[in-house]
Amino acid sequence: MFRRLFSSLGVRFCAVYLLLYYVTPLMLGYLLDYSYLESYKGTPEYIYVLPAVLAYFFVFIMVYNFVPTIVTPLKRVHIRTFSRPYLNMAIMVLFLYLAVKFYYQYGLRYRHSGDLLSDSDSYVIILTCLKYYFTMFLLLKIADLSFDLKICKIDTVSIILGAIAFYFATSAAFDMLKILVAILLLWHIFTKVNFFLTNFKKFKLIHTFLAVLALSVGFFSILFIGLANKMGVEVAYDLLTSGTLFDFLLIPIARLSVHFYSLAYHLTYTLFDFDFQMQSIPNVIQNLNFRVSHLFGLEAQKPDIVSSARLNSLSIYLDPRDRNGASPGLIGSIFFIPFFPFNILISVLYVSFIYRKIESLFNKNKKYSLMTILYVVALGQVYTDAQVDLLNFVGVSGISLFFLYMVWFDRPEFRKHP
Repeated sequence: MFRRLFSSLGVRFCAVYLLLYYVTPLMLGYLLDYSYLESYKGTPEYIYVLPAVLAYFFVFIMVYNFVPTIVTPLKRVHIRTFSRPYLNMAIMVLFLYLAVKFYYQYGLRYRHSGDLLSDSDSYVIILTCLKYYFTMFLLLKIADLSFDLKICKIDTVSIILGAIAFYFATSAAFDMLKILVAILLLWHIFTKVNFFLTNFKKFKLIHTFLAVLALSVGFFSILFIGLANKMGVEVAYDLLTSGTLFDFLLIPIARLSVHFYSLAYHLTYTLFDFDFQMQSIPNVIQNLNFRVSHLFGLEAQKPDIVSSARLNSLSIYLDPRDRNGASPGLIGSIFFIPFFPFNILISVLYVSFIYRKIESLFNKNKKYSLMTILYVVALGQVYTDAQVDLLNFVGVSGISLFFLYMVWFDRPEFRKHP
């Protein structure tokens, strides 16, 4: 019974997320005395974090395993979208063209020094959508492998084009993870070495070594790009090559601690602050109104605080930048939904819904590698890290949810061999 509670992929996704973004920073912070968090304000009580994480995970497990699956309209309808090879290749050609144009016009530091998305050239919005399209395309190809569906030659070309396009369109650290997954998929296609499934009967030391090497290269790439798009390539290179090993390790630890600190801060200061919890929803709705008006050429005033990530940034940073945002994280998002403790249940039901949708893409009879789990966790952050922002359905979360449904309507179980 106990083992069955943890057998679901969705529970594993949640467990890895909590370990990565809450438990690990808590343990590292305890060893390092949290000395690298000087840019944050307040003196939150870190002792509250672990009980909060355990309580959330317990509620999540109960909901995920015992609450009946939400009935989805058109559950058995199969709409071919992502499984059309020639359509995918045409989209990837457009993706590559726009990515190269973006690279020469904006460069790597777009998110922190470029125009706002609503003020940028219209093609940037299309490019942003195509990045999420390719992200979901990669997810579907991994799911296809779990049902022993082969990746055709045309889709192989699409993966190559998409990976190159992502290189030119990179504007965030986690973009490098998508490139890494694309490379590992191509590696599987040409060598039959599968980094996404685990088969203990065919364990080979060389495969483990290659997987560790791939994760290591991916880690340093993500770290470098994360620094470069904020400070520039030269500054990022200097930070990575100068100083002691301890100084170097503090950089990823500090970046990893944002969700942890957000949770500690809000547990200490805003747990019962109803006025604060009510701020986020009106801001998101106002931003939705602004974006819809912008799409139709109507006049509308852009709100000062456009998302829960921006509101969280203003809450926790001593000196937040104009373009700075800090997503509150999976558990921290609770404090941007009103009516504690009912907001806990709302959050858990929502996250369960998202993870159920993703889990239903995969073959439940297969075992999955850490690479697959990490990719799903990273991919799912667009839904889980700032949950109330989904109310802005023309924002990043809404666009991503649309693509997730398109993948879900075209999932491998519809295309598997009899």
